[in-house]
Amino acid sequence: MDPISLDLGLCVIRRWREGDVVSLARRVDPPRQFAIVVAGETVGGIGYRLDTAARRCAAELGYWVNESYWGRGIGTAAVRAMTAFAFRAHTLLDRIYAVSFASNGASARVLEKAGFTLESTIRLGAVKEGRAVDQVLYAIVREEGKNRHATDR
Repeated sequence: MDPISLDLGLCVIRRWREGDVVSLARRVDPPRQFAIVVAGETVGGIGYRLDTAARRCAAELGYWVNESYWGRGIGTAAVRAMTAFAFRAHTLLDRIYAVSFASNGASARVLEKAGFTLESTIRLGAVKEGRAVDQVLYAIVREEGKNRHATDR
């Protein structure tokens, strides 16, 4: 058994395994986590998490692209597509937001180009490399998404 494994009787908590993705993919509908693939190669990931409030009217978006693929518009295209997908898949969803380090201007630019608006700075909201750092909060609401993405096609 894995050295980092907890058998709770009802279930086991353990490290992720390569084959776990198949099991997870069967149980999430609609799917909320995706690979970003270029020429058959996985170069990043994107997904969202619905807030746990009773109405679930908001979701947090997260994404990453391998550094060797930066500057090609891949992140922006993926964020636009995932935003549209999430709004279509969840009729009660009114708002999608994303948080990044304030020092990550490229990530902020991806969100801006995808139609998100800077809403606030979260002062000392995260720890990076042992230091408290600021974060920025970007969001888009359903009506903005409809209007912006309709003109991007």
